[in-house]
Amino acid sequence: MKLHWTLLLFALAGCGKVQALADASLDSKLPDALTCSGAQTLCGNACADLQSSMTSCGACGISCQADRETCMAGHCVDFNTSCAAIKAGNPSAASGPYTLLNNTTVFCDMEHAMTYTQLAFGQYNATHAGYDMVSLADLQDPTLQKAFIYLFNRQGGGAQSLGAFTSTTCCFKASSGVNMTLEFGANYMYPATPNSTTSQCNQSGGYTLGSYGFLMEPSGVFTTATLASDFFTSHPATEVQLCTDGTNPAFFWKRTASM
Repeated sequence: MKLHWTLLLFALAGCGKVQALADASLDSKLPDALTCSGAQTLCGNACADLQSSMTSCGACGISCQADRETCMAGHCVDFNTSCAAIKAGNPSAASGPYTLLNNTTVFCDMEHAMTYTQLAFGQYNATHAGYDMVSLADLQDPTLQKAFIYLFNRQGGGAQSLGAFTSTTCCFKASSGVNMTLEFGANYMYPATPNSTTSQCNQSGGYTLGSYGFLMEPSGVFTTATLASDFFTSHPATEVQLCTDGTNPAFFWKRTASM
């Protein structure tokens, strides 16, 4: 009997075709190992290009700061040197105020590719190098409304004078249209001392260097140092035929193309 079983086991082992019972753990295929193509590297359970990955820049796990850096050639590089650089480093960057690496604050208009650095006050029909008059179209644009409010508030409730001049009418202009006057919420405006209740309309000796806010008439409301974020919702900008043209004041801003 022992010889019989020995021969049987030997025969089974030698045939190499023993039918094993099914076992789910043996029959299921093991998952293929994750492979990365091209220049990508396996970092954890994902592939990354170490030359450009924001979460694996230069090496797995090295993250760049999303609000100010981008990954270039395997290094985290500051991109907030200008509005254009911010947009290039972060294509989804929104319009708004930014502090650049040189610690200057600017308003980046990403929609129109413009950089705004100062809101100013000056004679509407005079040339002010480097400045553009704030137009009605500007003040009706949602993004540029935010730029106006930001600059006005950043400057303590005023626009910086671009030079001394003597006005013959106090009404603000926003275009060269004959006798057309800028209004905010059906109010024409006169220059005023920033964040005060002191009118500066046709001051003796004219307007001098300094900063100017505005008084809204006929409501009699003086602007404060901070315009509300929804100022233009309650005070939409319009233009009406009202004051006779002369050496009217106007808002100007310093803006440059970002791209």
